Amino acid sequence: MNKMKKILIAVLVTFGIHTQAQVTTVDSSDTVSYYICYNEDNGSSLNLSIGFNNKGRALNVKYKGMNSSMDLIFIRVENENPGGPYPVLVKYYNEMYQEKVNGEYRLTHSGNWDYVEYTRGKDSRKFNFTIDHNSNSYSYNPCF
Repeated sequence: MNKMKKILIAVLVTFGIHTQAQVTTVDSSDTVSYYICYNEDNGSSLNLSIGFNNKGRALNVKYKGMNSSMDLIFIRVENENPGGPYPVLVKYYNEMYQEKVNGEYRLTHSGNWDYVEYTRGKDSRKFNFTIDHNSNSYSYNPCF
């Protein structure tokens, strides 16, 4: 009987280790918590939506009219107002399309304003956007 207990314990330990190795958890920093909606500054109808995680990190971008979003990869953050009365945080991201860098986003947050400067990779053309305070920004629902 003692030998049976040892075998049973060995099986349970092995099974327990095996099942623990296959357990996956979803990190809340990998899921979108809210969206910010932006309009292009030149008055065109070009609008974009950026999804952020619960820590304020951008995860993806989607332009109005697109079927799916593109991933954003964090590069760095800078405070453009060090020692000032309020921080002006600028975060840089690479836009990924078909597993290649397609462009770069420069996201600026200052007070209750959010700005985006997008530099398109193929020709370095810049596009500027400002938060749309009349939309559902900072909402759990996508902009479009």
